[in-house]
Amino acid sequence: MKKRIDIVITKSFYFTHSTGDCIKIFEIPVLQAQHPLSFLIQSRLQSFIAKIQKQKHPRFSYSFREYLQNCLKWNDYLNVYKTNTLEKNA
Repeated sequence: MKKRIDIVITKSFYFTHSTGDCIKIFEIPVLQAQHPLSFLIQSRLQSFIAKIQKQKHPRFSYSFREYLQNCLKWNDYLNVYKTNTLEKNA
C-alpha cells in the first residue's frame, strides 16, 4: 500500500512599494478553491499587503508563513502547512 505524501506548494509575490522599492512576499501557500481555509488565506494576504504598503520604510522581503503563525489559530495554521513525514526514509 502506497502512502500519500502531502506537499505544500508555495509561491512568491513581488510588488512595488510607493517608495519605489521592490517588495517580496514569500512562502504563500497555494490552496485549492474548495479548501475550507482558502478564503481566509486570501483575505489575510490582502490585509498583509495593505499593512506593508502603509509602512514608511518596509523591508525588502517578508515571510507570509511567519505572519500566519502570529495571526491564525494554531490548528488552522497546521491545516494549511501540514506535511506527512516519510518513515524509515521510504
